[in-house]
Amino acid sequence: MYSVHLRPFFMTVHITPKSSNSKVGRLMVTTSAKQSCPTTCVHYNTTCYASSGFHLNLHWNKVSTGERGGTWDDLTDKVKTLKAGTMYRHNQAGDFFYDTDEQGRELINLAMLKGLVDANKSSNAKGYTYTHHKLDYVHNLEAVKYANTNGFTVNGSTESMTQADEVVNLGVPAVTIIPTDHEKIESFKSVDPSDGKKKELFKVKGKITTPQGRKVVVCPAQRAHPNKCETCKLCTDSKRDYVIAFVAHGNQKKKLNANLSTIVPNKEVA
Repeated sequence: MYSVHLRPFFMTVHITPKSSNSKVGRLMVTTSAKQSCPTTCVHYNTTCYASSGFHLNLHWNKVSTGERGGTWDDLTDKVKTLKAGTMYRHNQAGDFFYDTDEQGRELINLAMLKGLVDANKSSNAKGYTYTHHKLDYVHNLEAVKYANTNGFTVNGSTESMTQADEVVNLGVPAVTIIPTDHEKIESFKSVDPSDGKKKELFKVKGKITTPQGRKVVVCPAQRAHPNKCETCKLCTDSKRDYVIAFVAHGNQKKKLNANLSTIVPNKEVA
């Protein structure tokens, strides 16, 4: 057991029944208050994608002040009503709410996580998410493993292939970011048929592997239209042995590339 200091903030979560994001598709998505994000995340208050998008950040701010959204019970009640096999993404912005122990470690709130996992299991829905919580804390690692072994997929978010290997070695599916100047990535523009807008996509020139030899799959939605999360489903597979990579993109691309270069040399992501 551990002693925790409960944090006084809005534990608000918002439910969007059908996402309007062309990459995600028409999935149900949620947004958790910004205070759920671990301060140990390397993108905290710097290169966070959710903060860089005008409309998403505006929405996220309102959720974070309690202007929008509801309680955690509202979320679990909704998940319990989903039809079997319904895929949804928890946290298009935000992370798992947490408590802080006497050592200052940010530990995932087990009661809240278990409530979501149990709700997901009761409806046999297919929920998935990502987390930047530190998995070298046994508490967080066991919490994430509990979710993954009970039908709710939690991907460990990393910033290099080396880190991705470390997370997979812990028994957790991993995703990572690769810079746009990677030698095997080529950027090009293509019209998205869902909205008629030109968007940046990426061609993968050859095989990419981690330092330990694991296959790396660049997000299909970044490689060609009309791939979307709702049809791809790779991130929902908690038992996969490959790493999913997202190429740095959007209006934070240059800043993110610079940030990544301070985390790990480019040779580690070759």
